[in-house]
Amino acid sequence: MMNLKIIKKYLSNLFGILFSRISGFLRDLCLANYLGAGYFSDLFFVMIRLPSIFRALFTEGVFNQSFLPNLAASQKKGAFCIQILCIFCTFLAILCLIISVFSKFFISLIFFGFDDNFIKEAASLNAINIWYLLLIFIACFFASLLNYSNRFFISSISASFFNLACVFALIYAKEYDKLEKLYFVSYFIICSSFVQIILLLLALKSNKILKAMFLSFRKKSKISLKNFFKNFFSSLLGASSTQINSLVEISLASTLVSASISYMNYATRIYQLPLALIAIAFTQVFFPTLIRLIKANEKEQMLNSMSMIFHLMLFLLLFACLGGFILSEEIIKLLFFRGAFTYLNVLECAKVLRIYILCIVPLGLSRLFLAYINANYLHSYAAKIALISCVICIISSLTLIKFFGVLAFCISANISAWFIFFAYLKCFKISNFVAILKLKYCLIIFLSAIIFSFALIYLKGFINAFI
Repeated sequence: MMNLKIIKKYLSNLFGILFSRISGFLRDLCLANYLGAGYFSDLFFVMIRLPSIFRALFTEGVFNQSFLPNLAASQKKGAFCIQILCIFCTFLAILCLIISVFSKFFISLIFFGFDDNFIKEAASLNAINIWYLLLIFIACFFASLLNYSNRFFISSISASFFNLACVFALIYAKEYDKLEKLYFVSYFIICSSFVQIILLLLALKSNKILKAMFLSFRKKSKISLKNFFKNFFSSLLGASSTQINSLVEISLASTLVSASISYMNYATRIYQLPLALIAIAFTQVFFPTLIRLIKANEKEQMLNSMSMIFHLMLFLLLFACLGGFILSEEIIKLLFFRGAFTYLNVLECAKVLRIYILCIVPLGLSRLFLAYINANYLHSYAAKIALISCVICIISSLTLIKFFGVLAFCISANISAWFIFFAYLKCFKISNFVAILKLKYCLIIFLSAIIFSFALIYLKGFINAFI
């Protein structure tokens, strides 16, 4: 019964994430069509890079990993939530103001490989887009309250507003020059975050915690947030490592041939689709349940649930990996080969995707073990592993870039992904892993994968003729 409930919640979350990811592909399709792969597409990815980095640090997984376990443990949930909301909003407002005012300094510091004109234009666009960070945190906070109540669809679908804003802006501004298009995109993104917040508030109108927040605000109730911030800063350290690695990669990529950053972003969009639909969707749904099972000391039920999820994820991730590797060129061609996106762009982008896609199996499976680590309040361990993996990834990139160019970042991502998988597995304990592993299911999965691979290779010619 427990496993059936998890599957139902997963399907609900899956459709929400699928809609968001499809909107993401639609966004990239419009970017490729209207901006191509070069100066202006690089400008787009640079202008949203800082907001994206800080979003990853202060919202999404980092915030949820600390917020949900501590919310479950809190006796005064309203006071806990209102304090968190006020503290983060104040801090992020100040951060956004600083980055907006000194935008050119931050852009030139990070993206040193670009010329002065590019830096100037990127800084102007970044000064607008950075305010998205504050608004999206508020949206993420309300989405977390929905997730705590086991309501996943609204929160997962709300993320599509960013992508749809980009699509509508590009279509609306199709007659304008490329730089003006990017200004339209920036303002549409800001407006979309307000719509997202309103949607989430409507979904929360009967939520008990939201009502408790209003009461606590009136009474000015306060509680200790020591445990939350202890866990949050540990998660933040881990996320910071990932974002530092991302910054190093994009800084190094700015020194390579034009469109390298665009190739990385287009390929990342594709390989993150199965990662989101399988790994993130499953672990988001399972995480609140996992917290309750651990709190109730129901180890056998926990392991049974994890076993089911592990084998489903392994099956789906392996098939997605094989499909992306074998059909990398066909996927890029189908999605982006139009407008300003040339066939040469297709070939180069396919090379990047072919290597990136290999890391979804270890990355996806490690998300399940990370959920277990965070549910046991072992955030500091996860942070340490993330820090080490960041160092490994940066050293690998610096070592390999002169031999492989942009592909060095893809290879480094794979090395880092396998390190994270085995490190998380060690924390989960080998005895627990043996308990969830079913040899019969693994054999069926791998035999099916071999048959699937031969079928794709056989069909590859027909697919090429069709597209």
